[in-house]
Amino acid sequence: MLNLKNKTLILMVTYYFKETALKTLSALQQAIEANDRFQVIVIDNNSQDGLQKELTCFNHPSFVIRLLEKNIGKANAINRITRELFDAKNIPDVIISMDSDITFSNESLHLLDQALRGIPNTGMIAMRYENNGYSPELNLPEQATQYAGYDHSIFNIRTPRFANVAGGIFGISRDCFETILQGQFYPVPSGKVYCSDDLILFQKLRDAGLVNGYLDGTLATHHGGGNYLFGDSPYGRWKLEQLAKGGSTSGYFEKKWFNLFQHFRKRR
Repeated sequence: MLNLKNKTLILMVTYYFKETALKTLSALQQAIEANDRFQVIVIDNNSQDGLQKELTCFNHPSFVIRLLEKNIGKANAINRITRELFDAKNIPDVIISMDSDITFSNESLHLLDQALRGIPNTGMIAMRYENNGYSPELNLPEQATQYAGYDHSIFNIRTPRFANVAGGIFGISRDCFETILQGQFYPVPSGKVYCSDDLILFQKLRDAGLVNGYLDGTLATHHGGGNYLFGDSPYGRWKLEQLAKGGSTSGYFEKKWFNLFQHFRKRR
């Protein structure tokens, strides 16, 4: 059993896109270097492009690799691991979820960790994104809202209007996990694979009156691009399959993209 007390746990779920995932893994290793506060668990959802073989060769004292035999989606993968590892005496102070196509600096990670540990009533706090055409930020206010930490540090956070905090790299506190989420990181319905896990989480934490948003002073880069489109890739085909099954419980934009995709495919 991993000792997670007083730790910041980073959970990264991978599924195909081997080269991007390995680049992310290398950058994450550098970001946590020389700090034993961070523990990383990489969960692979049964990739069949050689990624699992590469992951088995990865060796770092702060990383644990878990290989799943079936793709159960990001939310279910994270929920499964936290159920296995957490108990009342073994819950990290901060839990961070990140995608396998996000990179960031040591400084950005430490500032995010500091905010999640320091701001009272925190919900879903994410990094800001480089404006490279793939930034998931939507409808942010021009001015950030200032929040004072327990040690009187000031954190500037921008909460999106008419959009949710995107899940490329974000974290929640132990208190949020225990009291609001009641021990389940993603509040997705049992047995649901995919879809709008970040949106469902954001809505629950927003409705609970917690502080949610993007943290100024941090900067992440999203390298995915087409990963989130419905292209001809294992991920894209899986996403379409789940949407066709009604996998998106509240994903307006995903359903809209799916309907458009189906419309144009029928016209060919």
